[in-house]
Amino acid sequence: MSGSEIFWYRYEPADCKRVCSLSQDKLFISDPEKFNDPFDISDEMLQRPDGNVEKSSDWRRLESTFLNGSLTEASLWTSPLFPNKFEELVSDVQSETELGGWPSLAGAIRENLQSFGVQCFSRDWRIPLCWAHYSSACKGFVIEYEAQELTIAGGNLGSCHFHDVAYTSEPLSIGLAECLAVPNATLRRLLATKSPVWAYEKEVRLVHYKIKGDFAAMPAGLSIKSLIAGSHADKPMLQILREKAESLKVELYQVKMKHDGSFTKKLVD
Repeated sequence: MSGSEIFWYRYEPADCKRVCSLSQDKLFISDPEKFNDPFDISDEMLQRPDGNVEKSSDWRRLESTFLNGSLTEASLWTSPLFPNKFEELVSDVQSETELGGWPSLAGAIRENLQSFGVQCFSRDWRIPLCWAHYSSACKGFVIEYEAQELTIAGGNLGSCHFHDVAYTSEPLSIGLAECLAVPNATLRRLLATKSPVWAYEKEVRLVHYKIKGDFAAMPAGLSIKSLIAGSHADKPMLQILREKAESLKVELYQVKMKHDGSFTKKLVD
C-alpha cells in the first residue's frame, strides 16, 4: 500500500439489509433531518443581517457589488449554496434591499439546503465509540472505501462535494453578507461544523445536491476496498459479509479490540 492511498470508513449496524444493499455502482445518501445531533446542518444558523451590519460601509459596498453583477458572475452562479433559480431572485433582492432586507434570498438558500443529502464517513476504523454507537456494539461492520480525493473533488462537479468536519464550541451564526462574499466557505461552515463532543468521529462528509434518503450513483473516485466485521459479529452476519465480499471482489477482515482500546484486524478465510 502506497502512502498516497486515502481511505474513508463507514460504520454500519448488524443489519443484513445494509449488507445486501452494498454496491460498487450505488451509494446511499442519508437525510440530514434524521441525524442524531439536533444542531447538525440547521438552517437556523443562517441569520438575516442586523441593522448595524446593514448600515455599515462594508455591507453597502457588498450590496453594491452584488447588484452590479460582478460578484454574481464571479462566484455566486457557480456555488451550490445558491439555488438554480438564483437569477430570478435578483430583481426581488434589488427591491428588498431598498427596505434593508434580503428575505427572498435567505428563503431560497434555506430551501436549497433542505434538498441536500449527506453521507458521513470517518477517517479511522479504530474508534471504539463509533463501533459501539454505530455498529451495534461491535456486532456490525465497517465499509472501507478507497477515496481518490482529487478525483472526488474534480470529477463530480454539479452533483456532490466533500468536506472534513470542523469541530468548534463557538455558536455558529452566518449572515447573508458572508454568504454573498464567500459562498463556498460559508457552505462548508453550514454543512460541516459540529460540536467538539463529536470530534472522536474524525468525520468527513460527502454532500449530494439533489438526492437524500435514497441511492445515488457512486461518485467518481470512490470505491469499496474491503469489508471489516466487528469483533462480536455472529456467524450469520459473518457469512453474509463473506458472500457480499466475494460478489464485490473485495477482502473481508474481522477486528479484535483489546482491553486498552486498541484494534487489530485479520483476514477472514
